[in-house]
Amino acid sequence: MMRSAGLLCCFALLFVCAELNAEPTQAINHFSREHYHQHMTVLQAAYPQAELRYQHSSLKPHGFEQELEWHQVYSFWQAYQPGPQLPDLANFGPVNATALTSALLRHPQLEGTVERLQQLRLLQRYPWQPVKLARWFIAGHNHQQIQTFKQRLILLGDLEADANPDELFDLQLLDAVERFQQRHGLTVDGVIGPKTAQWLNFSPAQRAHRLASDLISDAYLQAHLPSHYVLINLAGYQLNLVLDGQPRFQSRVVVGMPSRPTPVMQSSVRSLVLKPSWNVPGKLVWRDVMPRARRQPNYLSSYGFEVRDRNGQKLSLIDNDWNDFSHIDLPIRVKQNAGPKNALGQVKFYLNNERAIYLHDTPQQSLFDKPERAFSSGCVRVENAMQLAQTLADFQPISRRYWPRKQATPAPDQWLKLDQPIPVFMVYRRSWQETQGLTQFRRDVYALEQNSQQNWVSSSQND
Repeated sequence: MMRSAGLLCCFALLFVCAELNAEPTQAINHFSREHYHQHMTVLQAAYPQAELRYQHSSLKPHGFEQELEWHQVYSFWQAYQPGPQLPDLANFGPVNATALTSALLRHPQLEGTVERLQQLRLLQRYPWQPVKLARWFIAGHNHQQIQTFKQRLILLGDLEADANPDELFDLQLLDAVERFQQRHGLTVDGVIGPKTAQWLNFSPAQRAHRLASDLISDAYLQAHLPSHYVLINLAGYQLNLVLDGQPRFQSRVVVGMPSRPTPVMQSSVRSLVLKPSWNVPGKLVWRDVMPRARRQPNYLSSYGFEVRDRNGQKLSLIDNDWNDFSHIDLPIRVKQNAGPKNALGQVKFYLNNERAIYLHDTPQQSLFDKPERAFSSGCVRVENAMQLAQTLADFQPISRRYWPRKQATPAPDQWLKLDQPIPVFMVYRRSWQETQGLTQFRRDVYALEQNSQQNWVSSSQND
């Protein structure tokens, strides 16, 4: 029998009396019937494969019914640990069912998200077969597919319900398409191209699953955040710094490309490095530096690279044959000196982790203007990185005192240790409900949703 069936069957009264411990029962007393329905709305959207229904036709004792319902929720979370399905929670270890339930019901966007989930549930009665884009559409075009896209934009709330239902791409549709593109992280150009069409094919059921899953992740994370932290949403390409519980800095970021993804992880900023040099990892020497050096004879010198053997002697990267070596045993060291073309820019934020992942500035500032910013080799590039460094240094008394001296020193690699490390949380949030009522969605750039669904199917089939 599938585990989900076992969880969702009727609980015998004797079992309830024996197993309902004090902690869940105390938590139940703080939550209303409305809370229960809100929680179940989120749970059913996040885990549509689970048949979350409770049969209690023969159990009608006063007070037991609500405890039985909540016990089903706690039992579900305890049995189906969401870490494998929700990457953001994997670093927390086993999830406490009571803590997760409480965190979800206290999330500031719960009410708005539940309302949106209920709307999406109603939309699932409409046919939503994928539409293969016939051509790119711009304002003024006439085509039968435009009528289908109008209907979907009306249902999703981006186009007014009284819009003209014909096949003309009019100005009202243009405004709706731009609004739709903005809340899906697309280039806002008013053109229905492949990327916009792909999101228009994203069904209400898919939207509900993503929105509910991300709410659960965010709720549990928010309940565990300290008063000082850096939060980076990899799928949203956004960084937020909170100090003393107050937002202090926000910026756009560039993250790892799909073939070199930035991991979902927790770490801490321990030090800042001004005017950093860059010791290029062997893998990047092999993948990036060597091919460019062979194509461009002046590449190494113009970008400030030095190549040395293990004894410190200078070598030529392109005049030697390295085909007998892999990136692991490459007998050279490649370093990029500090300067305006250095890949780390003006400042590096050293993180405590074994993956050599850190935050840094970049000379490629134009990349921050792109709506999707997965271009790095794994580290996180920060827009206005010097402002972030200044904010972190000013926040702590000792680092505040030494920061001006480090800035004034012309020598490269000026390390400044922070008084206290600042925790860093890298999360993967592909959807969220804004306070203005807008629902934001972002592309699953690392295809983690597909992996999480496979994990769910695998876990639910193991009895």
